[in-house]
Amino acid sequence: MVKSITAKGVIYGNDTLFTCKPNRNGLFELARKHGRVAGTRPQDLKNKVYAESLDEAWHLLKTEKFYIVLTGQVFGIHRKSLRSVDSVDIDFENETQPACVTI
Repeated sequence: MVKSITAKGVIYGNDTLFTCKPNRNGLFELARKHGRVAGTRPQDLKNKVYAESLDEAWHLLKTEKFYIVLTGQVFGIHRKSLRSVDSVDIDFENETQPACVTI
């Protein structure tokens, strides 16, 4: 069972831990990497996909067809980051491992 999905990043020169958090509706956001409408960006509304749990989000992310939407905060400044499976760390209930490890 997935406990958290995180990645390290920078906001305005400050090291930040980006985490996967549910949106206002309690859903986790992903963005289509492949199969997007021509001329659209991954973060466009029509390319968003929602997962009800971190486990479901992890299974979609592992297909390499999606980016996961992570959020970070520094001094009250919030930023989102789209990350692929090879650039996130997955914390399972009993262990932590980089996502690039073959499971």
